[in-house]
Amino acid sequence: MEKGVAPRIAASWSLDDRWSFGCAGRARTTTQRLGSLNNLASLYHIQGRYADAEPLLKRSLTIKEKALGPDHPDVAESLNNLAELYRIQGRYDDAESFYQRSLRLLEKTFGPDHSHVAIAVNNLAALYVEQGSYAFAEALFKRSLAIGEKALGPDHPDVAYR
Repeated sequence: MEKGVAPRIAASWSLDDRWSFGCAGRARTTTQRLGSLNNLASLYHIQGRYADAEPLLKRSLTIKEKALGPDHPDVAESLNNLAELYRIQGRYDDAESFYQRSLRLLEKTFGPDHSHVAIAVNNLAALYVEQGSYAFAEALFKRSLAIGEKALGPDHPDVAYR
């Protein structure tokens, strides 16, 4: 399968906002502070400017790891974003490593049956589809579905779209 064929299979997501204080004591979330950085990286990603997006995504990851700690769930979002960038470029080994780190972090933080874990499992499965590893992908898609149904209910719209 050619690279970039299954971009819509992978889900994007963000976790609940975490509060901190910015300049002059104004309350702002980590997501808001990093929003411009991530938005610019997303624009470059959409434009196919992967070499421009990668350092921004790496910077976002570094900032989150330093500010929140390496085990904070928001770090998983940055890991997922880098994995997605690598997947689109056909850098499958890098993508797999970052998807797996994101998944492990989310499982550690939320447990194996949380909806965020279902998204991470789904994204790893999408990578395996692109690599032609259909048996691995099928097992992970089934796991993602089971988690989603358990966490959200069988009739929740996110179960249908993941």
